Amino acid sequence: MQKSHSFFSLLIALLVFVSCQSDNDPVVNSQQLTIDSVTINHTQLRQGVRLHPVAVDSATIRIFFSSNIDASKLDASLLFVNSMNNSTFQAQASSNPRELVLKATRKLNYLSTYRLYIQAGANLGQSIADNYEYSFVTQLDSTDKFERIPDDSLLTRI
Repeated sequence: MQKSHSFFSLLIALLVFVSCQSDNDPVVNSQQLTIDSVTINHTQLRQGVRLHPVAVDSATIRIFFSSNIDASKLDASLLFVNSMNNSTFQAQASSNPRELVLKATRKLNYLSTYRLYIQAGANLGQSIADNYEYSFVTQLDSTDKFERIPDDSLLTRI
């Protein structure tokens, strides 16, 4: 009788313990987030390779991750675009849960280098595994800087 009493007590304690667990406990993802690809204006960016020329009128960077992200949890100190002229890029919503879109908020400077930094650590509701760096150079300004001299006038101006 003693054994069955302690068995039932243990069974009741186990049932109480299991039934008291919350269904709302956050699920911890043990996988680390990696970057599958990065594009700017539909052209692939690669680490260690500087892409040029990139149009200055509109620049859209798309970062594709290995799993779903929460763009509302973006830590801009760990994922940003840096340049000499401090041009700003703003994160925008995407219908793809694995994509983060960064759009230039103003026209970029001509013939300037921009770098996209993605640092390892907690960001976007996940843990980014490694540091990433991508760079690109904007196009050359093709507008005339001086008045054009017609071919006929070239000899008379010398």
